[in-house]
Amino acid sequence: MPLTSASTLAEVEAEYRSNADYDDGAGDITKARAYRTAIRYLLQMYPSQFGSDQTQVSRNLEMFDRELKRVQSWLDANDSAVSGSHVSVLDFREARR
Repeated sequence: MPLTSASTLAEVEAEYRSNADYDDGAGDITKARAYRTAIRYLLQMYPSQFGSDQTQVSRNLEMFDRELKRVQSWLDANDSAVSGSHVSVLDFREARR
């Protein structure tokens, strides 16, 4: 099920785990897109620090930043909807008649 703004943290985490294998084998564009969306949601939903006066816990969100860059690079290289949309200009000045 696609994530929405009403998705719970548990649903987002499940989507993240379910699609983490997007680049295994032949690769899966749909899974990569879902994985990217899940990472974006996690970055919004996870606090970087939480706790009480006695105990503080920090979460390293840089891992998600790296994963987001990695999946975006993979999509740039493999998603024809993205890579096929570039404009090419042909030069026929040296073409033969």
